[in-house]
Amino acid sequence: MNIKEARSYFEGRIVNSNNKSEIQVYQKFVSVFSSLLNKNLSQEYLYEIEEELDKLNLKVNPDNNYKYYHSRLTQFIKYLKKEFSFITEGYFTGIGISLGISLGIALGVSVQVNHGLIYGLIGGLLVGMLLGMAKDARLRKQNRVIKMSVK
Repeated sequence: MNIKEARSYFEGRIVNSNNKSEIQVYQKFVSVFSSLLNKNLSQEYLYEIEEELDKLNLKVNPDNNYKYYHSRLTQFIKYLKKEFSFITEGYFTGIGISLGISLGIALGVSVQVNHGLIYGLIGGLLVGMLLGMAKDARLRKQNRVIKMSVK
């Protein structure tokens, strides 16, 4: 299955589904496929991605559509990250915020100042968010970010 066929398949599933959570997963698939099509990938990369799409076995009718396709989407995103170093939008921002909050709390507690925990939390959050956003921006310029938005 090539990327255009996969995108068309999930666009059709969006129209035929009534379940809101299923539709969101289908929209994420469509968004990922559209993002991949907008990149100027080599034929070799396209072939590898199409092989992975065949391995995911997307054209089946499982008992639980949401669970099945959500796990396949997660697998596909992990594959793209591992093989091609693509990341989803906001990936490093989320990691930066998490680490910043953790380190900020630790530093805030260790400083014996009134409201040190609050200052540490806010400072860590801001520093982590800014560092994560900078890393995401750098990767966006390198065209290595995949948009996975839901309409």
